[in-house]
Amino acid sequence: MKTLASTTLVAVALLMPTMAFATSPLGVYAHKNSVDQSGIPNNQYTLVTFNNTKFNGGSYFNTGNSAWAPSAGLVYLSGQITITAGASGKNDAQFVAKIIKNGGQDVCAGIGIKGPTAGSAIVPVSCVDNAAAGDSYQIFLYASTDSSVTVSGNPALTWFSAATLPGSNGAYLTRNSVDQQNIPNNQFTLVGFNSAKFDVGGNAVTTTSSWNPPPGPVLLSGQVWLNPGTVDVNGSFVAKVVKNGTKDVCAGDGTHGSFTGTASIPFSCVDVAVPGDYYQVYVYASSNASSTINGHPAHTWFSMATLPSWGAAYAHKNYIDQIGVPNAQFTAVTFGSTRVNVGNYFTSDSMWAPSAGITMLSGQILLSSGALTSGGNFTAKIVKNGTTDVCAGLGTYGSTPGSAAIPFSCVDMANTGDRYQVLLYATTNGNGTVASHPALTWFSAASQPVSPTSSANSSSVNYDAQVQALLAQITALKQLLANLLAAKSQKASL
Repeated sequence: MKTLASTTLVAVALLMPTMAFATSPLGVYAHKNSVDQSGIPNNQYTLVTFNNTKFNGGSYFNTGNSAWAPSAGLVYLSGQITITAGASGKNDAQFVAKIIKNGGQDVCAGIGIKGPTAGSAIVPVSCVDNAAAGDSYQIFLYASTDSSVTVSGNPALTWFSAATLPGSNGAYLTRNSVDQQNIPNNQFTLVGFNSAKFDVGGNAVTTTSSWNPPPGPVLLSGQVWLNPGTVDVNGSFVAKVVKNGTKDVCAGDGTHGSFTGTASIPFSCVDVAVPGDYYQVYVYASSNASSTINGHPAHTWFSMATLPSWGAAYAHKNYIDQIGVPNAQFTAVTFGSTRVNVGNYFTSDSMWAPSAGITMLSGQILLSSGALTSGGNFTAKIVKNGTTDVCAGLGTYGSTPGSAAIPFSCVDMANTGDRYQVLLYATTNGNGTVASHPALTWFSAASQPVSPTSSANSSSVNYDAQVQALLAQITALKQLLANLLAAKSQKASL
């Protein structure tokens, strides 16, 4: 007969192989396999279907119902819906792509903008969530147009990608459906997050609207949505992540939302925290009056996760503009400096060359001048090994004349030797300029957990992050032992 001691030893033996490093993440990149989805009705939410996957870790994605059902724990969700026809007509048409959990629960929603070509619209969305066993995720599209719309089937323009984040801490901060009013114009103002949808690890502080993570690589993702009626048509809109109250990490450069008088400002980037660091979100609006931040938890949020033992990089241009961007051709965006480069995976030729496995890619290209004022087309795409399109962000005219902002964020599966770079396509006057501010133009990435004994780049592995992962596993072991003791006590009382 098994005793509690023998059962405990078995449990420890089963858990020990996972204690040195968190379980490897599993991910998916689902797409429409170049088949457009036409006839999507206006003025109602409709499921966006994905009938194919580029990769499907754990077979969690079901192409039959276009749902991803991961294992329990923190997950990163990222996607983009590109409308190619039907978006023209109403000037105040609204486009929303929202990630839904279990068929009815809003997770996060991207607020779209009209695209650079007639009838088009782009709706990106990305956030962190905490999945329970049995949860599933889908993307729904809403378009308040005059007629039905068509979603592009291009795998690099319309996709749903995601990854599990085993061993991570994280949080999702919201305003709990309370608008933040009287945001002064022409100055940065702290976005107040007074509630947490979840707070794994207990690192969120709602009294200061901050997240104070343990040391190591971190993923930061969110959106600020300014309500209708408070936004100047010539205004400038920025939502930036700030570290320790003063240091800019990354900044989404917003554009006018698809609904008259709105502005949507998404952001997603990777950073590396040291002990004592904390992160907050600030918003800037050069509107014609004070602005109001929408308080809906799926419209304005700040989500984040630690990435224990992951390789990570944040590459930027170090205040050196890239001038003379040619008209209407793809051009490599150069990044001459890195703020962080855990694992040394970002190379001197502006390439991200990670270890094999799941890799998360995000960034923004800001064309600061030279963008044509009408009929412009702006695309920033991630290319693998020089020829394979991974995902492409579609931009539109930025918040200042002659500018264009192009955010992108997706998950991919890297093989040994794969190399990623960012290419820019822009309809310019022949003298386009890519902004050089490290918080406005960047390429950040993270690769799945690395082993300090097997990686050629082991000198750059963040051991503090590995200690945090080990502590999380010890906590899980303590809970398992407590459950076993409780079960024994209950059995003895029968």
